[in-house]
Amino acid sequence: MNCNDLVSDTIIRIKNALLTKSSFVCIPQTDLTLAIIKVLKQEGFIESFSFGFPIKKLVYVLVKLKYKGIKQAPIITNIKRISTPSSRIYFKVSKLEKLAGGVSVYILSTSQGILTDRLAKLKRVGGEVLFLISSFIFVLGWVSLCFIVFYESSFFNSSNL
Repeated sequence: MNCNDLVSDTIIRIKNALLTKSSFVCIPQTDLTLAIIKVLKQEGFIESFSFGFPIKKLVYVLVKLKYKGIKQAPIITNIKRISTPSSRIYFKVSKLEKLAGGVSVYILSTSQGILTDRLAKLKRVGGEVLFLISSFIFVLGWVSLCFIVFYESSFFNSSNL
């Protein structure tokens, strides 16, 4: 296997597996893909993974994808490559602090490894934005939070006081 863009290859394999509602996907094992998969597991986008599966002289990571509900809707609703080999996109810490959090998660390659935008903000490091990932759970959580804030603000602004 000769792949020039491991991040895009990983994203496409996950997208294709989600479209076919596969439970598992095999991704070629490298330090980069393993770090990305670990971050996806920590953030709750995938159920589990195990590495070190040799198939035809290559070593793969077996990733178990996460689905929700009776209809088995995928947890990952959108995954999009941001920085490409021909067009690198970098975010400084100041730009990360301006991002609206909650709905989507940016995955960054930093000097401290592969991190989410939230962790990069906490560690005060910037880096290359690899991709953006959205989840049904994050969207519902954000909508619920907005509803609660709106409801409470309208309650306190009314004549109930």
